Amino acid sequence: MNNTFDLRRFGLYARKELSENWKPMALSMVAVTVIICHHIYQEWQSVHDINYKGNYTVKIASSLGVCVILGILLASSFVWKAFSDKKDTFAALTLPVSLPERFLLAWLIAIPIPTIVVSAISQILWRIVRHPSRCSLQF
Repeated sequence: MNNTFDLRRFGLYARKELSENWKPMALSMVAVTVIICHHIYQEWQSVHDINYKGNYTVKIASSLGVCVILGILLASSFVWKAFSDKKDTFAALTLPVSLPERFLLAWLIAIPIPTIVVSAISQILWRIVRHPSRCSLQF
């Protein structure tokens, strides 16, 4: 096997990994979405309270930070899932992919993809429920 990085082989490996692990990854993003919805509900009560006076600025950086960290932790747990069982470990180690391809896919699954997905989900949900005349968003 050639031990240099090959884009075609990387694409096949990424497709294999994502097709095998898409359900747990999607469920982890659902869990993060539920947490974001809880944060939105907490802020929603403040803005729509009877005693509410004035414009309220919602600071979503802390909510987004917590959810991004949770998303990274949940997604990175799937990177090492193949090494938890002897049968899966043998199959993962004998796969014809180079170390740079394994490392790049593990890094992509663990850090940038969950960060982008969680940030997009957060932005979409906050913008859907925001009432323009009663509150503004601040990062």
